[in-house]
Amino acid sequence: DPVHGNDWRTIAETFKTALSTLEGLGPIILKSKGGRKFNYDFLVKRDDCEHKVEFKFGGTSVQTLPEFFNPAANKPFHNELYANMFYDEHLPAIASLYGLSPPSKEDYLKEIYKNTSKHPFFIAFKEAEISRMELYSQKRTLVAESIKAYLEKVKDSTNLDALTTEFMRSQSGKRFLIYNGGTFHHDRISDEELTAKGVVGIRNGNTLIIQSAEPNTTHEMLLRWKNHLGILFPAWQISMRRLAK
Repeated sequence: DPVHGNDWRTIAETFKTALSTLEGLGPIILKSKGGRKFNYDFLVKRDDCEHKVEFKFGGTSVQTLPEFFNPAANKPFHNELYANMFYDEHLPAIASLYGLSPPSKEDYLKEIYKNTSKHPFFIAFKEAEISRMELYSQKRTLVAESIKAYLEKVKDSTNLDALTTEFMRSQSGKRFLIYNGGTFHHDRISDEELTAKGVVGIRNGNTLIIQSAEPNTTHEMLLRWKNHLGILFPAWQISMRRLAK
C-alpha cells in the first residue's frame, strides 16, 4: 500500500515478535478466533503449547483498558434481570415522552438483547429519538435513574459463583497483547483475580464494584446500553483495577 504499507509492515513485524515470546518452540501457527463464538482473537500453537490471545489497543495492561469483558446483561448475575425491571418500572414513562406504547413484555424481551431490531416499536423508538433530540436529556435522566435503582435493588443478591463461572469461562488462561505507542504489551488475569469474593458497593450510580480473591484487584461492572440509550442491548462493561502492591 503506497500510503500505509510501511505502517502495516511495522505492526506485522512487531506482532510476530510479540508472539515469539510466548512459551513453546518451533514455528508459530496462528488461527483467527474472533467473533461472538469465542472470547479471544487468536489461537497460537507452538509445538505442544497453545495460547488463547486477545488483542487490545490503547493501553499497557488490562487495568488500563476501558473494558476487558462486555457480556450482555442477561447473565444470571442477579436474581432479577435489568431488562425485566426496566420494562415494568421505567419503560412506560420513557416511551410516553415520545408518544409510544411499549410492546408486550414477551416481544420486548425477545428483542432487547439484539444489536438491531426490525420490531416496529424499536424502529419507531430510534426514529423518535433522532427527530426529538430536545427530549434526549429527559430520557437520559430517566435511564440513569433506572440503572441506579436496579443496582441498589440487586447488589446484595449478586451471585458471586455465577460471576466467577462466567469470568473463568471467558477469561481464564487467556493472554492479552495490548498495542500502544508502537509496542505490544503482554498481560494476563490470574484465576484468583477472576474469582469474585464480594460486593464493595456502587459508584456513580451505574457501576457495581466487585472484590476478587486477589486482595489488590477489583472489577468495575458498568451497566450501560450498547445501541441507543434505553432502546437496545443493555450490557455490562467490565474493567479491572489493581492496587499497587
